[in-house]
Amino acid sequence: MPDSNRLRQELRRIRELIAADPAILARFDMDGNGEIDGHEWEQVRRLVTIRLERQVQEEAERRQMTDALGEEGQVGPGAGSSSDAAVGGVAQGIYEQDLHAEASPAASAGAIGDLRQVVLRQEGGAKQLFGGMFRREYSILGPDGSPIGTVKQRENEMLQNMTNRDIFSVPDLHFDIFDSLGGERWEFQREEGLARERIGIFDERGLMVAWTAWRFSLVWRKYEVCSCTGTGRRLIVQNQLLKPWTLAVLSGDQTVGRIERGFSGLGGLLSGGNQMRLVVEPDAADAPLMWALIAAALLNDLANEEK
Repeated sequence: MPDSNRLRQELRRIRELIAADPAILARFDMDGNGEIDGHEWEQVRRLVTIRLERQVQEEAERRQMTDALGEEGQVGPGAGSSSDAAVGGVAQGIYEQDLHAEASPAASAGAIGDLRQVVLRQEGGAKQLFGGMFRREYSILGPDGSPIGTVKQRENEMLQNMTNRDIFSVPDLHFDIFDSLGGERWEFQREEGLARERIGIFDERGLMVAWTAWRFSLVWRKYEVCSCTGTGRRLIVQNQLLKPWTLAVLSGDQTVGRIERGFSGLGGLLSGGNQMRLVVEPDAADAPLMWALIAAALLNDLANEEK
């Protein structure tokens, strides 16, 4: 449970921010009495509580990473900042990143690749606890929580490994992707070997349009994503010391996005489950690269599952 005094301070701050913004206040003041109350306020209150609980868990993981570094305070590229730890930081983050999200930005998009903010949510309830025993299934959600696609694992990983006769190789895993916005179908193919793990992204013609691959690092969990289009654009995705539940998306030394695991948000996004939010700047990715970033979120989730 979060500290009760900190919780009161964050709730007071988020209430002030909502009350001072007429557009946001109008979304919550359903009865027009000028007060922030009712079901929508309960959603915000619960969200603040969840974010504070996550902060405690992040701090524990940060200490583990610091111990692994062997040097207190050592950070690296994309390390981020501890602004959320300041009083009011959680409320400010919710106000800027969640309450200011467009009502339904997915509605005008032609396909998932056109979006620059999506949520990957694992489905299956208790089956999530058993890893490779069941075929994994994910939903792709728009920023407002609306379902816009699915990711379904084709093989049963445990059965596949039990029947594998080659002790020097790991069978590939395939994920069937359906983009309900664009009516398109894609395929993720995960290849795994000695010090190698990668997902190739294939279109309906069977052509590889992008890929994401794990890169060796002593401390940082790091992935490279690449579009196979003419630009050959590449990005790096890696975890951070101060905010270990958020992976920075880097173009060179510049942070152009993030992947937040354990994400909880407003509306449809508030319903539990294993969720990852991907946000990138408008010009940071083309459609194939966007799919490669979604694949990086999936690859990172599989790594967390094994951990």
